[in-house]
Amino acid sequence: MSDRLDWRVGTLIDVLADRARSAPDAVVYTFLADGDGQEKRLTHAQLDRRARALARLLQRMTQPGDRALLLYPDGLEYISGLFGCLYAGLVPVSGVPPLVPRSVERFVNVTGDCNPAVVLGTRAVLSEFQAMARGQLDPLALRWVPTDRLDERGAEGWERPGVTNESVALLQYTSGSTGSPRGVLLTHGNLLHNLEGQIVAFGYDAARDSGVSWLPFSHDMGLIGAVLMALYGGGHCVLLSAVHFVQQPIRWLRAIARYGATISGGPNFAYDLCVRRITAEQKKDLDLSTWAIAFNGAETVRAATLRRFAEAFRDCGFRPEAIYPCYGLAEATLFVAGGTRGVASPTMVVGRDDLGRGAIGDACRGAVPGSVDRGPEAARVAELVACGRSMAGQQIVIVRPLERVPCEPGEIGEIWVSGPSVARGYLNRDEETRDRFHARLLSGEGPYLRTGDLGCMREGDLFVTGRMKHLIIIRGTNYYPQDIEATAEASHDALRPGCSAAFSVDQEDGEALVVVCELAHGEEERADDVMAAVRRAITEEYELRAHAVVMVRSATVAKTPNGKIQRGLCREEYLEHRLVIVREWCADAGGGREPVTVATSTASDAGRGAPDEIERWFRRKMTAVGIDASRLRPEMGLTELGFDSVMIVELRSEIEREFGVSVHAADLFSLPTLGALAQYVMDQRQPRTAPRATAGAVMAVERAKQGKSRLQRQHLLRRGHAALPHLNMVRD
Repeated sequence: MSDRLDWRVGTLIDVLADRARSAPDAVVYTFLADGDGQEKRLTHAQLDRRARALARLLQRMTQPGDRALLLYPDGLEYISGLFGCLYAGLVPVSGVPPLVPRSVERFVNVTGDCNPAVVLGTRAVLSEFQAMARGQLDPLALRWVPTDRLDERGAEGWERPGVTNESVALLQYTSGSTGSPRGVLLTHGNLLHNLEGQIVAFGYDAARDSGVSWLPFSHDMGLIGAVLMALYGGGHCVLLSAVHFVQQPIRWLRAIARYGATISGGPNFAYDLCVRRITAEQKKDLDLSTWAIAFNGAETVRAATLRRFAEAFRDCGFRPEAIYPCYGLAEATLFVAGGTRGVASPTMVVGRDDLGRGAIGDACRGAVPGSVDRGPEAARVAELVACGRSMAGQQIVIVRPLERVPCEPGEIGEIWVSGPSVARGYLNRDEETRDRFHARLLSGEGPYLRTGDLGCMREGDLFVTGRMKHLIIIRGTNYYPQDIEATAEASHDALRPGCSAAFSVDQEDGEALVVVCELAHGEEERADDVMAAVRRAITEEYELRAHAVVMVRSATVAKTPNGKIQRGLCREEYLEHRLVIVREWCADAGGGREPVTVATSTASDAGRGAPDEIERWFRRKMTAVGIDASRLRPEMGLTELGFDSVMIVELRSEIEREFGVSVHAADLFSLPTLGALAQYVMDQRQPRTAPRATAGAVMAVERAKQGKSRLQRQHLLRRGHAALPHLNMVRD
């Protein structure tokens, strides 16, 4: 469109500055602070002014090109912080959600890799994060800058930095699903080209289109595909947090209906969550007729997921042709391939023998919304979903990676990509950058980005089949872990969907298959039946014998902050005996091990030291989620009891409603035991005349009780009973 900058010469600074001049009062973002109707709005002019004010502050304490780590919750402050960095000539660092499980570990790894000059966030989140990470951040000597109380009069003194189209605009850390997180160096040119490609692929028109997104800003799909897309396209986007979506999935669809949004989406799990959790009553007044592009990406797209969603919301006006599978990765900025607006994406029913041989053979094409007649041969086929064609200005080639020659039509190989959206490389990883970003065909053609993903082309469409690193090869046949995981999870209703990991281990006679599955809450007694069902399903569908089938507690299979299964880490935990195993069947052991025995204690032990009111409430909550209160031990924590991140978010809301106190999800993740949690809730109810203990303080006291030496106990108790944590923050 004529009102957009030329991606080949502009920068993100130019994009916002031009919008602020041409449409200063246009609202570009509406954030639903409570996930429903509590709106906070941001216009082009307001964002431009806030960015200039923050840039002025940052320019006084940093040097151009320094890195600034963004540690914000999802919301308008995150967006202001991002553009404040850009306006200051800094490189914002994205990819660290602040208050989720393992966020401290990820934060330490990322800061050690990129050495940020400052850490930006809201005052509340920086304080809470430091309390949660107590003792782990001191060696980093970081400079913390809260940005939510800025004096915007400083905007008048801003000086534009000397950045160009070729300057690094964003350091985006990958999810880490196939290894440790890597910092991807994205230039202004990369970002603008990718945004332009999305505009063209979606047929985006600012006068007609608007978006709704719950996707985390720490993930490239949320930050680039929603936040930056709205600004670049001159449109409007309604935002809500991932926490609010997970609490009540209906909030996502209600926002689409309320604002008449045309573009929205997410990974597979989001669509599955809506199907499982949204009731018939909630659907009654839901109108999804404006939804024109329901994109699905970030993992292998499942036809069954999309079919279930289309059927579940057909009576709400959702059109099956709105389903828009797409493919992308951080190393290519975000978007690589997508379909055609308003045209149903085709699928292929492929023989599993053909997949194992690395070719799709005589595949039968269909469409995602239609039913697939599996018949008696269901165990012998797989269904692949087309992810469309390469975006404009880029090229996709399917390659035999060892020979470095293009594959024949229908042959499965590694997906290679070239074009202006391909990132500059990885930070501090020169060898990996050369290997991944500078690949060339045997003919010398290139350079290409080696995606590490497997796929094939058929009639111009890209079909993604899996990842090279995760590919399981047994007796010369290829098996895709995501297919085996789906088969396992469908074999028994006691398994949690999207919470399994399939991988191979070395044995004397070659590679062997291991499948790890999470049991649903309260299903431990059925573990033997579940294992038998999993083994039977895998044998019938793949003619493959599992070496081991492992049942683990809920919420213990390793995932990235974005919800991707970390198969490599799960394999490592299995080999090092670090999984929380409920029951295991192993071929070598002739049937497996005994179940993990949970010692019994009274429910009152779990709430020891807390008022009867809190104790009784926790007992009711345990029962409500299917946990036998008589089996609890006071030293157990929420995750050990089977609470996953979704349930903990819901628990937080119920605590606030029941007891009238304000708690944060991070506190519930960090408190190690039920006793500590009850004590923390009780403390929050005390009068405000005395300082309240932080979750970190309570946690330290709890750990002190279990100290192995008198000196250790004294040290931990001093930490736990100290005053509120000292915060090394720069005051604005």
